[in-house]
Amino acid sequence: MTDSTENRRMVHAELERDTIDPMTLPELHLADWRPTKDTLHLYCQIVGKVRLATTPPRNHWWNAPLYVDVRGLTTRRLHHNEITFQIDFDFVDHPGGVLARSHLLRLLVRRRQRPRCRLLPLCKPEPDGLRNQPLPAGDWIESGAGSLAILTYEQVRTAPDPRRTLLAFVQAAYEAGARLAAWDTGKFESKWCPTPTQLHDLQVTAAHDFGRPDFAA
Repeated sequence: MTDSTENRRMVHAELERDTIDPMTLPELHLADWRPTKDTLHLYCQIVGKVRLATTPPRNHWWNAPLYVDVRGLTTRRLHHNEITFQIDFDFVDHPGGVLARSHLLRLLVRRRQRPRCRLLPLCKPEPDGLRNQPLPAGDWIESGAGSLAILTYEQVRTAPDPRRTLLAFVQAAYEAGARLAAWDTGKFESKWCPTPTQLHDLQVTAAHDFGRPDFAA
């Protein structure tokens, strides 16, 4: 049996037994770390400009984001003339904050207006009726000419099982858009873990945690 097959078997068994311990998340009060957030934001903007200037343009600025690695953030390999270089944010030996990809960087900017950390999945182009689709946790909100699914960090942190709540929310938002847009989702389904049945059960349980028993109706 290969290592990959053994790992899949172990993860599948954990989900079947439901023995994965719920994670514990810390409170995040914006006032306590606003200076760190603002400093990291500015540094990331500077490094992002370097990446922007040394990569070919792509739609939606996909050539500009920083990437998460095992120590923090990185530009990955960049080229300028005959020089190859890379810029890293090392949060292990030089801890200074927590950031993720460009989407979450935009999320942190939004915190200037609303001091809450939020996860914001969106579906573009948006199919009709998206905002009427049920979610096990979080809510749909109007955003410009479209909709966003919103789940706050505090909702995740205080949930009975934060991991389950977060995965159920993201999966339900994805399924809502995919269903209305008539995507061929069979091509994206896992054949080993988590299975479609496990994902459904996970969403139903999360909905029960948030007092939404009609979610699966």
